[in-house]
Amino acid sequence: MKLVLRIRERPDGTKVELDRPENIPGWGHESTLELDSSDAEVQAFLGAAFDDANTEALGKRLFDGLVKDNPGVHNGVVKLLVDGGSVVLDLAGNDVDSLPWECLCASANAGDPPRFISLDGWPVSRVVRDVARRGDDERFAVDISEGLRVFAVLGAQGWKATPEWRALRDTVLADGREATLHLLAADKEVLQEAAAHPAASAPAANGTPRLRVEEIKRGGGPALLEALAASRPHVLHVFCHGEATRSPYLIVSDVIDAELNAPGSIYIYPDDIIDAVARAKPAFDPLVAVLGCCRGARPGDTSRSMGRTLVQKRFHAAIGMSDIMDFGDLSTFSRAFYAGLLEALQKPEDVKTLSWPQLMLSPRQRLVPDPRPQHAPIDKRWVAPVLFERRDSLQAVGASGDLLVAIQVLEASLPALPPDKRAAAEATLATLRGQL
Repeated sequence: MKLVLRIRERPDGTKVELDRPENIPGWGHESTLELDSSDAEVQAFLGAAFDDANTEALGKRLFDGLVKDNPGVHNGVVKLLVDGGSVVLDLAGNDVDSLPWECLCASANAGDPPRFISLDGWPVSRVVRDVARRGDDERFAVDISEGLRVFAVLGAQGWKATPEWRALRDTVLADGREATLHLLAADKEVLQEAAAHPAASAPAANGTPRLRVEEIKRGGGPALLEALAASRPHVLHVFCHGEATRSPYLIVSDVIDAELNAPGSIYIYPDDIIDAVARAKPAFDPLVAVLGCCRGARPGDTSRSMGRTLVQKRFHAAIGMSDIMDFGDLSTFSRAFYAGLLEALQKPEDVKTLSWPQLMLSPRQRLVPDPRPQHAPIDKRWVAPVLFERRDSLQAVGASGDLLVAIQVLEASLPALPPDKRAAAEATLATLRGQL
């Protein structure tokens, strides 16, 4: 079951209603959410240390705010906890988008112990509705016939990038994985270790090395974006600092910044990334942006979060952090996420339909120190990862996929494509049809 909750900021207050499924008693009833980001309990959570937060108390408070005077939402959550499924949050407004919904805590019945929804098997995602050039029922089809292409930027002042590089190395470049990695780094230790890796000289399916390594040079913002366009990656992975002030942006260190331990000198905004993707030839659609930076899921004062913006304008999904994170926790998350993603992509099905919410379960659980029952109620690291995704399903067409299915998927995506992308897609279709 997919439980869809719609939360809207309006002049007369923030309104909550159950959007789906329609067979839940009380469906369609609207109520007012009497909670916002200025609430003292929310502020205490945001300002708390990683392992000393009021996570369980705030999770219950958020749940109570949703179900108060709203039987549909209450009945829907109870059914979800009994039957299983996922929670999709349709949020309109920066204030409601800044609340830590991932710590929702509820009980199916009175007297039952409370359960964290996103941690205990019912993944939570935030849907992005007003996306560019796609409708409700369109499929988002991506060609992975030559393997998954990952473009990674590692440049965070004061943070060792070695654990993050090794998380990518051990998953993306693992033996038997059909994937390539284009790595840009500022850390000399990472650059040396990566350049010596056997994958730097091992060809992938398309004849290029499985691993390409470049240093982030001084003033290298434009070069970084050009490399992004040339790589046409399915996955954009960043490990750097970030800000969510008036307009969110990434702060990337170059090799000189890293040597001097100086603040990053390269600033990258969401539109810079979108423009680079749009310049790529042939045209392509990226799968996911993994924003290993501080506050990649936090809205700015007057703008949406970086994660939400990337999905709205091009990506199928984005994962951002709602809080400041430790670099060790980021590498723990990355290792689990890429292991799950690559495992899902190498299933034998002709066309693979990915579920981003399901792929978030294991990484989120790995962020909770053991023993989990003792630490989860007061730890907030596992709450930080936030998933933004489009409404349309994602289908990945692999090299072993049935030719007819691949043609059908590409044909279905044609009507939504702009003219510059349609020509390339039609050429691909002609090639595929010629192979029948």
